[in-house]
Amino acid sequence: MTQKGDDFLAAITAAELPTPAWDGQAGDLQATLEQDLRVLLRSLAEARLELEEAGRRQEAEKREWLLAALDISDAFDRVFHNVHTKDDQITPQMKKWLGNFGTVRRKLETLLAERGVNRIQSLDDQFDPQWHRIVDTVRDMARADGTIIEEINAGYFWNRTLLRKAEVVVVRNEG
Repeated sequence: MTQKGDDFLAAITAAELPTPAWDGQAGDLQATLEQDLRVLLRSLAEARLELEEAGRRQEAEKREWLLAALDISDAFDRVFHNVHTKDDQITPQMKKWLGNFGTVRRKLETLLAERGVNRIQSLDDQFDPQWHRIVDTVRDMARADGTIIEEINAGYFWNRTLLRKAEVVVVRNEG
């Protein structure tokens, strides 16, 4: 349990409970009820903290699944990139297969978008370490240092939270 959770439970256990206006004979009953109420409040606090922890674990598991789906998406991108470099060697049967792969790729993109996963647009932007990870640099005197010229793997947001940084190639003319 977290320090915050421990503090919360300690506060409940030590809390003053309201005293009902019972006559003097109810002293034992009042003490029993107070103890039962403390036990119930503590159980409620523990259940709330367990529920919060389960939510955090569930979010972490969703994140792992989404990252795995992005790895599959990247694999499709590599296949299409490699095929387009050899257009002259593609047979009619291969075109059919590529069409089917394209359909699967689009369905994967739709599934990710429906779950709040959106691509970071990086090309021709300036490198920003918050959103990008440099995987290579090139010299290009026609462009400013830090200009992104190629995206190796796309970066993604998930419900306005960074899911994965874009892996990019940037211009570096100095050094």
